Amino acid sequence: MTQADLSLPERRRRTHSIFIWVIVLTLPFYLCGIILLVGFSGQPVAETQEATADGSTTPTVTATPSAQVTATPSFTPGGPTLTALPFTPTQFQPPSATPRSTETPGEPT
Repeated sequence: MTQADLSLPERRRRTHSIFIWVIVLTLPFYLCGIILLVGFSGQPVAETQEATADGSTTPTVTATPSAQVTATPSFTPGGPTLTALPFTPTQFQPPSATPRSTETPGEPT
């Protein structure tokens, strides 16, 4: 059976099923990416255990804040860096084919 033998609804159904399978097959990669983003967010995690009234222990996980990084200004010898772009030449305008008006002798100006 060739592609030309399929009717329009069969081709649409086939295209839709291909798109659905592509979406379903890529979902695990999205989930792994989300798990990695949440798991490696940069916050250290401290795990502690608390004792309850009946003597059993319950582990609790708390996130501890990390050290803050502050920026300190530093001196760079030589002055500021030039960041402006140089001027560009004007755009080329070809000569016009329309004739210019010229003054003729004897006409008042």
